Amino acid sequence: MPSRIARWTLSRAQRHQGNSAAKPEYSSFTSLPTEMLFAILEVMDDTSLHLMAAVSKRFYHLATQSLLLRYNLCPQGGPASGCLITSSDALRALRIAMTFYSGTIKSLKYLVLAPISMNKDVRRLEALLRRFRLRSTRIHKISLDFGKNIIERPVGWTIAGLAPYLLTTICGQAQSALFVVNNGLFTCKPKTLVRWNPYTRDQYYKMNMHDGTRQWVPSIRSIESLDVTYPVCTTLAPMSPWTMVVVNKRSLHTLMLSVKLSAPEWSAILPAINLPHLREVGIWAEEISAAVSTAFLNRHQTLTTLKYMSPVAEALSTTDKALVLSRLQHLTALAHYIVHTCTFTCTFTRSLQGNALPASPFPVLTHVELFPDACFYGALRLLSLHAPLTQLTLWFITPALMPPIFPIPTTHESPPAWPIFPRIDALALNKYELLLGGGDEFEELREDSIYTGAARLPAFVAHVFPGLRTLELNHTFPKKAGTQAENHAIWKRKGELVKRIARANAGVERYYVDKEFFAPP
Repeated sequence: MPSRIARWTLSRAQRHQGNSAAKPEYSSFTSLPTEMLFAILEVMDDTSLHLMAAVSKRFYHLATQSLLLRYNLCPQGGPASGCLITSSDALRALRIAMTFYSGTIKSLKYLVLAPISMNKDVRRLEALLRRFRLRSTRIHKISLDFGKNIIERPVGWTIAGLAPYLLTTICGQAQSALFVVNNGLFTCKPKTLVRWNPYTRDQYYKMNMHDGTRQWVPSIRSIESLDVTYPVCTTLAPMSPWTMVVVNKRSLHTLMLSVKLSAPEWSAILPAINLPHLREVGIWAEEISAAVSTAFLNRHQTLTTLKYMSPVAEALSTTDKALVLSRLQHLTALAHYIVHTCTFTCTFTRSLQGNALPASPFPVLTHVELFPDACFYGALRLLSLHAPLTQLTLWFITPALMPPIFPIPTTHESPPAWPIFPRIDALALNKYELLLGGGDEFEELREDSIYTGAARLPAFVAHVFPGLRTLELNHTFPKKAGTQAENHAIWKRKGELVKRIARANAGVERYYVDKEFFAPP
C-alpha cells in the first residue's frame, strides 16, 4: 500500500517536471504537510481512501475527513451537527468515519434518491447503528426513508433476517421502546424484537409489553420509513429514558389508543408523540386522563375525526386549556365526555364592524355520534347549541329515554324533555329498541301500542327534528333468516314502519332501514 501511494505521487511529479526528478523516499511522503496530503487525498477515489484509512492513525483521520467532506457529511464542524446520507457511497463513508468516533450525533437522516441495493444499505445501517450502540454514542433523532417497503412480499430471506436486527439496534441502549405503527402503538423491550417475524400477515398479534404483560398490538406489516427520537418518557424513567420509533410516519393518519398502560405511563407517552399527518384519533384506554388527552389532541390541529370511548373523563381544571380543534368534522363519544370536556358554550368576540360573532371550539363540526350514559340529556342540550351540527347519530335509544310526547303511565317516571334540533337534516338511530319488552318477537305495529319504540318513533322525530330530510334505522330489525318467505316478512315490516313515520314527517325525503333505501310513500 505505501509503495502504491509513493508511485502515484512520483508519477504526478514527473508529469510536471519531466523524467529527471529523482524518486523520493517513502519517508518524504509521510512527512508532507497536512495541506498537501489533503490535496492528494481529494483526487483519490473512494476505494483508495478506504485503504488509506487503514495505514495509520494519522492517515485514518485525514482519509475519513476527506470522505466526510466529499459527501458533505460534516458541513458545520463534524458529525456532531448531524448527517444527511443520500447515497450508498455516503453511507459507507460515514460507517468508516465512525470507526473511532464516540461523541454525540444530534441527528442522522438517510434518504434514498436513486435505486440502490437495499439489502446492502440495510446491512450497513444496522452495522453503523450497532457501532454507535457499542460505543454508547447517543443519536437524538434518526430518520430513515427507504423510498419503498423493504419487507414487501415476497420478503427475501436476507432482508427478513436484517429487519428485526435493524429495529432492535435502532433503539440503542434504551431499556424500553415505544413503537407507533399502523393505527396504534405498543411498548416493548428492544431485545424482544429480534424474534419479530417479518412474514406476519395478521393485523394484530400478541406481544410482550415492557412491563411483562402480553397484549394484542398492531403488527408491523410495512417499513417504508423509520423516525426515531431519543430520549422520551424521561419523567417515567429519568435514569433510563425510552426510545420512540415511528414506522411510516407520513402515512400515519389514524391512531387508536387502546393498549393497557398505567396513568403515569400514558402521561409520559402522549406528550412525546407528534404526528403531522394525523387525521383520526380513537381513545379507549381508561387510564388516559382528560387533561392529558386534551393536551395531546390540541397539538394535532389536523384532526378531522375523534372517537372518545373511554368510560372515564373527569372535568378539566381551570388551569387546563380547553379542547379546540379547528378542523374537527366528526365526533364519536359517550355523553359524559361531551359534558365534561367538549364545551360548546359560545364565547363572543368583536369584529371590525363591532358586531358580536360567535366563536366555537369546533367551527366545522357537523356530525356527532352519541352514546347514552348518565349525562345523556346534558350532552343533548349542549349539542343543540352547536350551530354547525347537521348530522346526528344516536345509539341504544330506548322508549324510556325518549321525550314524554305521549301520556306516560303513573308507574313510569317521566324522562326529561329533549331540546329541539331545527338544523339537523340527517338522523341515524342505531340499535333503536323496536321489540316488545326486549323480547325476541318483533312487535306488531298497532295503533294502541303507544308505549313501544315503533309507535313513539314518528311523533318523536317530528317533534325533536322538525327539519329532518334523511332518517336511518340501523341494527334494529332481525337479520335475514335466509328463506324467501321470512325475508319478505321482515322487508314488509320495514315498509310498514316507514309508512307510519312518513305520515307524521312529511319533510323526510330518504329512509334507510338496515342500509336498505325506502322512498317516502
